[in-house]
Amino acid sequence: MKHTTHNLTPEQKDALFTKYKNLIYMIHCCGGYMLRRQIRKLFHLLTDRSEKDIEFDIAELILSSFLLQKTINKDTRTQMLYLSKYPKSKFLTVDRSEDVPAINWTNQKIFEQIFKIDYLIEVIIAPMKEQNFSINMDNIITYLNWTGSNLLLSSNQMDML
Repeated sequence: MKHTTHNLTPEQKDALFTKYKNLIYMIHCCGGYMLRRQIRKLFHLLTDRSEKDIEFDIAELILSSFLLQKTINKDTRTQMLYLSKYPKSKFLTVDRSEDVPAINWTNQKIFEQIFKIDYLIEVIIAPMKEQNFSINMDNIITYLNWTGSNLLLSSNQMDML
């Protein structure tokens, strides 16, 4: 079965997007894909919501096909969760979700992404808290720019800089 948001009405899509906008925005800012445990942990740090409640949110996004799953390790069944085209289109300058580019999966990109997000969770957020920064995605991006980090930029965006 192909997972798609086509079975949802525009009103249902808009309602889901509005309900989970902050969670979707966080995933989008972090490259559009993350491990499930990374989504839980980072969103917990940003919102102080319980990881259990966040897990239910993630499950609903998966059931509605806003989040899709890609198995990255068949032995452990580790899965990367990534935004489908519809929620991504809300943050991009495209007219239709069909115009959103697909993710080009490579092992290098997957493992770099895992390390980037773990680094963000374990190393970046702690100093921000110590300096009394408000912890949200916009402030994290501002902090990374202020410190000269290009952590959340993709390789081709770094080349353009």
